[in-house]
Amino acid sequence: MLVLKYQKLIPAIYFSHIDILRCLTRTLRRMPCEVQYSKGFNPHMLLNMTNPMSMGISSLCEYVAIATDETDCEAFLNRYNEVCVSGLKGIKAFYCKVNPNVAGVIRAATYHYALPNADCNAKLTDSVNAIMKDKVFEARYMDKGVSVVKDVGGMVYDMAVTPDGIEATLACGNLNLKADRLLNSLFLQCDVTFELTALTRTRLYASAQGRTLDVDDYLEGFGK
Repeated sequence: MLVLKYQKLIPAIYFSHIDILRCLTRTLRRMPCEVQYSKGFNPHMLLNMTNPMSMGISSLCEYVAIATDETDCEAFLNRYNEVCVSGLKGIKAFYCKVNPNVAGVIRAATYHYALPNADCNAKLTDSVNAIMKDKVFEARYMDKGVSVVKDVGGMVYDMAVTPDGIEATLACGNLNLKADRLLNSLFLQCDVTFELTALTRTRLYASAQGRTLDVDDYLEGFGK
């Protein structure tokens, strides 16, 4: 079992989750890589990806677990990057004896939003500080054509306005807060224009043995 860490940048930010799965599948065939397949009438590669995001959001920390007997992480990564789709470059590969269930252990994610100017920072700082103090914030969004108002303050683990943008660590995984929903609601409240493509997921965190770890650290220590 290998776990590939890869980026999702332009143009891949405009691909749907299922399209990215297709891209990864085709890349593994082009490499080539011997991947195990499911059984039954419609066999497919045994790949397990991390949680999908809204189209338009970049990421520096996507992961896919690949059922293969290959063990040479460096050779795999080099072959992958030679033929991968633009915007889905591999960053690192991890060898695991068994499936580490990355999607199942993820509990949080950090996002960076690049603000265009200092005026935006000033408008947002008070609202962000209030969220962190009170742990209350009503996000307003559309879900399957229905208008939703939901208090998501408890799922905001950390958030701050920095000189170049906003850093936010939010619930991710089984309990999930979409960063675009939170920030769009916050920006509307502060009369600031929200640009989805200015948002990047920078880190994912796993919960294991009572600790919260960067997913890279979790994979490095998995099974050891």
